[in-house]
Amino acid sequence: MKRIHVNSGSLRVWLAAIVSVGVAAAAGCNIIGPAFVMFSPPPTIKAEYTLDPKRPTIVFIDDRSNRLPRRSLRQVIADEAQRVLLDKKCVETLIDSKAGVAAASADRSGEPLPIVEIGRAAKADIVIYVTIDSFTLSPDGATYSPTSAFRAKVLDARDEQRLWPDDAAGHAVALQPVQRPDFTPRNNSEMLKAEVELAKRTGMAVGQLFTKHLVERSAVEGK
Repeated sequence: MKRIHVNSGSLRVWLAAIVSVGVAAAAGCNIIGPAFVMFSPPPTIKAEYTLDPKRPTIVFIDDRSNRLPRRSLRQVIADEAQRVLLDKKCVETLIDSKAGVAAASADRSGEPLPIVEIGRAAKADIVIYVTIDSFTLSPDGATYSPTSAFRAKVLDARDEQRLWPDDAAGHAVALQPVQRPDFTPRNNSEMLKAEVELAKRTGMAVGQLFTKHLVERSAVEGK
């Protein structure tokens, strides 16, 4: 598993370099070296898996181990993943994740429905299935260092098979946003906001598994 910190500042540095080169050029400086940097685009990460855009797809977040402090955060993660997929036009038909939650909740047998059945009940051909492995704002109860981890799979609900990855356990991702040493949640309201922010970053990481994106905007990369 590889881990990468979120760092939107690197994009600002890259843009600042362009501005600096422009200023130097206006001053008549020799900028042959920096000019090469100016025209080099920021690096990108390829999609881990390319979804079939023609097949109706749904995102289903599973937290059977109760790693999330609140059930509502499942929807926050799903909503952010859906936003990324829609923004990047990964699929033509993206079924709202709430349909999957409703299908899962409708079962009264005491046993959880198989994920492919949840997908079919929601009228989806493809299920992006995500299980939450960890989710915490502090590793020791004192230091503010929000982290989360999850595993993702792509399942064919019609043919009842796993399309990706080859590993039956799923594609493991560990996310650790850039720490904010000047911030620690001081009350319940700030704690709730911090949890939502971490959930959104987790959802972004889910969506970015299926999109090409700038390294500077990448929430995480995991194998």
